[in-house]
Amino acid sequence: PSAAATPPPPPPPPQTKTITRLERLEVEEVSSLGMARKALDEAVAEECEMVLQDRVVQETHDSKNRLEEYVYAMRDALGGRLAAYVEPGESEKFVQRLNDMEEWLYGEGEEASKGVYGEQLQGLRATGDPIDARYKQFEALPDAFRALSNSIQDCLEWVGSTDSKFKHISEEERGEVRTECAEVEGWVEEQRKGVGEAPKTTAPPLTAQDVMRRRASLSENCRKVMERPKPAPPA
Repeated sequence: PSAAATPPPPPPPPQTKTITRLERLEVEEVSSLGMARKALDEAVAEECEMVLQDRVVQETHDSKNRLEEYVYAMRDALGGRLAAYVEPGESEKFVQRLNDMEEWLYGEGEEASKGVYGEQLQGLRATGDPIDARYKQFEALPDAFRALSNSIQDCLEWVGSTDSKFKHISEEERGEVRTECAEVEGWVEEQRKGVGEAPKTTAPPLTAQDVMRRRASLSENCRKVMERPKPAPPA
């Protein structure tokens, strides 16, 4: 018998062609919290605006408080510690301005801006600061005079020292320091008298800084004499 016939091979699979197509996709970036970038930017901008508004409100409030505090403090001072340092007529006018400012603060100026409050305070200080400065200058002078008088005594004690380490300082040199001390002492008495007679409604004839400069000069001249090095021993 003849051999069985071999079945024919299966047909090849159909040929397929891959086509690559480029398409533009709309992508929306989303934060980890699920908020779109645009919405996030808007939220951040809104938050920044709120912070800025809060700061402006606080700064305006602080500016108003400074003006209010100045009105109260200066009005009290004019009736107390500053009373002797301003002419009565000038004081009355200034007090009236302070009263008017207080009324403005609780009326028309209740909702003013930070800049307006600052300008109002600056206007009041232009009158009040010179009065306060006179007070401080007159009050500082007694302590400055005492400090200078103490320095005079210190210098006199120094040049009068018999300590062996000052043996090389001649009597002539010591005499120069004593002379300067006497001159400065006379100057102190003269200036004290002048300050005591000066009207307190004007600037004093000198300031505490003037006195302290005279003190520094005296102390330096005394130091130059008493701290002069001993001469080198002969060879």
